[in-house]
Amino acid sequence: MDRRHDRGGLTALGLAILAGLLLLAVAVLYPVFAQAKVCDRRPTCLSNLKQIGVAMIMYGTDYDDHYPRKGPWMDDLQPYMKSWEMRQCPQAPGHVFSDEGSKDHPYGYAFHRTMVGKDANKVVDIERAIVVFDSSNLAKNVIGGAELLPRPGRHKKDDVSGNNIGYGDSHSKWRPVGQEWVPEM
Repeated sequence: MDRRHDRGGLTALGLAILAGLLLLAVAVLYPVFAQAKVCDRRPTCLSNLKQIGVAMIMYGTDYDDHYPRKGPWMDDLQPYMKSWEMRQCPQAPGHVFSDEGSKDHPYGYAFHRTMVGKDANKVVDIERAIVVFDSSNLAKNVIGGAELLPRPGRHKKDDVSGNNIGYGDSHSKWRPVGQEWVPEM
């Protein structure tokens, strides 16, 4: 028996089977990892809305407890915010991830029209007052109401579509579609 060609390694057939198994594993796991990446953006958006809420409170301390005026409200908040990225929902259509914030990316947040220029001391139940929210209008400095909420919602939680809302006391919360404007109990 001549054994000089038996090296104990993988044969071409063995390599083909191994490559096939690896491709199958990638095909099965890729959607799982892609979904996990999308889910990671919801907390970032919630954090952004909280930071915008904190910036509005800080703005108010400098302007007799009033919310920003009509017009360039994001620009008014700029001195109170760490970066441009905080003003951009990472889940907004067309958003591009980068280490440096860009003023050209879509924003995806709106300022509630009933809060524009309002004295925060006169807001009843400020912890339930909607101040900023996910918006279907991706421009900067958008002001509006419930008609601007993305449909279907921009963020999913347990396969339920919803949007993130920022409140007057600066907390933010994900709310299911159709319940964004329903007061929390």
